[in-house]
Amino acid sequence: MDRMRTRDFSPIDYMGYVLTMWYNGFFNYPFVVRVSIFMILICCISMVVFTISISVNKHFEGRRNRIYNRYYKRFYDIFCEITLNKDKLTRNEIDERIGLTTRDIARRKKPKYMFALCMLLVQVKSDYYNEYNYRNVRTLCNAIAIEEFMERMLVFGSRTNRRRALQISQFMMIDLPESVLVRLLNSVNQVIRKETRMYYLWLSDYNPFRFFMESELHNYDWREWDALEIHFLMRARHIANKEMPSLPPIIAECENEKLQACLIREVGYWGTAEDVDNMKKYLAHKSQVVRQATIECIIKGHLVSAEPLLMAAYAHQNEHLRQFILRALVTFNTGRAIPFFLKAWSESKVQSTKLNIIMSLSLYGEKGMEEFERLERECTDKDDSILFKQVRVFDSYIKNLAR
Repeated sequence: MDRMRTRDFSPIDYMGYVLTMWYNGFFNYPFVVRVSIFMILICCISMVVFTISISVNKHFEGRRNRIYNRYYKRFYDIFCEITLNKDKLTRNEIDERIGLTTRDIARRKKPKYMFALCMLLVQVKSDYYNEYNYRNVRTLCNAIAIEEFMERMLVFGSRTNRRRALQISQFMMIDLPESVLVRLLNSVNQVIRKETRMYYLWLSDYNPFRFFMESELHNYDWREWDALEIHFLMRARHIANKEMPSLPPIIAECENEKLQACLIREVGYWGTAEDVDNMKKYLAHKSQVVRQATIECIIKGHLVSAEPLLMAAYAHQNEHLRQFILRALVTFNTGRAIPFFLKAWSESKVQSTKLNIIMSLSLYGEKGMEEFERLERECTDKDDSILFKQVRVFDSYIKNLAR
């Protein structure tokens, strides 16, 4: 009997047996059934992976929120008091108000705690964006070692942490050394490369746009968010009393039309009267985006001398740009555009444009209102009469708001 005994049926043997049975049974099914079983198996595995991923993300997000809420209860009122203080506080005064413990100082090496502090600072600045004291904010960042943390993240942090560090540094207007940023200009990640170039708008004093003229950015699809980011950083330079760069030479060399249009708009905000006057030549640009930006720049810079050029360019624009020209003429309100409005009304065939013309005429002072009433009395077309009624409703609404 001893010779008939065999070894135990091990778990590996059992798994091999089951897999063999499954393999033999699986390939005995028709092809359609096999494909269906395979797809169900893939869906089940994907569901398990997604569930685990969501659970892990929820766990870490909950931990980040708990840390942030803890800092919010402890520091929010203190940070607000420091930020809104009109007097320039010293480093010692800020240290006394914050009251950092030894444990807080030890946590500076842990990104999860430092990013929570950074987000709290961002929240405070967002809540009091037009009231904060820039110098106190900078001293506060130094007191809690935000600058050192940002430098460490840009050098040793992950791709996500580098991007977050750049964006936080931009918003908080933190000065980082160029030696740290230069290495990020050639990053594999396009977002990091773009954010680094954006940051140079704030950091650099002698040529903030020097990295915007590279061939890599010629075909970059500039979005509205990028334009807002450029405007914010230019505003940050203005708040910090940094010298504003001369934009006309940069615009002349720029090959990306969307970036060019963005910079033309910025001339209207931060450019000198001479810079705004130099933008008139772009009214004849081939790109509609650039022409629209030029008109907006002229409106913002209140360049009254461009009024004849706008009238001359009106006939060559599409209906969308004609509305911007009408808005510019109403903004200037020189009294010389009434014949232009009357001619545009008689020649226009598009109802939306005709509505904007008579609305502009009604807003163009007393003489404009007189011409509007004359056209209303002489109007015989039913469709045009509806337009005049709409303008009357708009005027009554504006008068009610003014009360």
